[in-house]
Amino acid sequence: MSRQLATLLAARVASLRSARGWSVRTLRDRSGVATSTQNSIDRGTLPDMQTILKLAIAFEVTSLEEMFGPLLPTSEVFTAVGARRP
Repeated sequence: MSRQLATLLAARVASLRSARGWSVRTLRDRSGVATSTQNSIDRGTLPDMQTILKLAIAFEVTSLEEMFGPLLPTSEVFTAVGARRP
């Protein structure tokens, strides 16, 4: 399941970056997320929450659905990221 979230995030970051005409370097400068981390995301690695938040702020995204696209039911998301449901 985390693989699915990582794939969604990679596609969304690529889409948001492309829509703005940003290079990887521009996103790095605007977000503070290293180019190597961006490359890892592109390869399907799910980053930590701090990195996701930095990207969301850079893209001016206000919800998880904007960042990941259509999400799975909440319980599946918690399972996918290995978190306990509150």
